Amino acid sequence: MNKKTIVIIAVIIFALLAIFSIWLLMSNAKTDQSINDKITNFDECAAAGNRIQESYPARCITEDGQSFVQQIE
Repeated sequence: MNKKTIVIIAVIIFALLAIFSIWLLMSNAKTDQSINDKITNFDECAAAGNRIQESYPARCITEDGQSFVQQIE
């Protein structure tokens, strides 16, 4: 093989890896969004690993800005 063929093969492999990486990141973003769409209360929000504000009562905030207040009994 000559240098030109090796460079072309390397560019094709790099492009395929880049496309696969972008697809993988977008796939994960959609999965995360669908998880946040199903959150309806503080406990579900906290279980999904979202940010908890240390206030009284505690408040959980999703990545898309939804806020849920902990129910104190």
